[in-house]
Amino acid sequence: MAAIHTPLQVSEAVQALAACGGSPKDAAKLISFTIGESTLRRWRDETHAQSYADQLDRYQREVEADNVVNLRRLALRATEVEAELLEKLVDCNDVPSGLRAAPDVKAKSIDRLLSLTGWTPVSLPGDGDLRSLLEGMAAAGHIRLSVSLDAVTPPCA
Repeated sequence: MAAIHTPLQVSEAVQALAACGGSPKDAAKLISFTIGESTLRRWRDETHAQSYADQLDRYQREVEADNVVNLRRLALRATEVEAELLEKLVDCNDVPSGLRAAPDVKAKSIDRLLSLTGWTPVSLPGDGDLRSLLEGMAAAGHIRLSVSLDAVTPPCA
């Protein structure tokens, strides 16, 4: 004979399934009552499929919103760290690896943030080197170059 579950138990099980990405095995560990994995699978796929889909969508939106907030904080902090490191480089004796890492962390955070919020980064022409990037940005009208790139001398030379 099949067990009778209360609406509260069904709701708890559906929420656990959504939180575990649909895994009945993992969801069963979160649920406060005993229920078989096959029952959870049937509820997810048939009996309560719409409720599960709604809960999964809601859960994914919450996780995405949290990620957006965290990525914004990370990008802001990476920008602050980058500025702090630049200030410390006034002597130009050494370029710490942190200075190279900060822009990388910031760029990855911003790319993920843009992706999560529906914005797509614009690709600019160039093969990845700074000169090509600057020339590509100037050609696209994003920046205006006020110096010749051939005449630029590193400040520590």
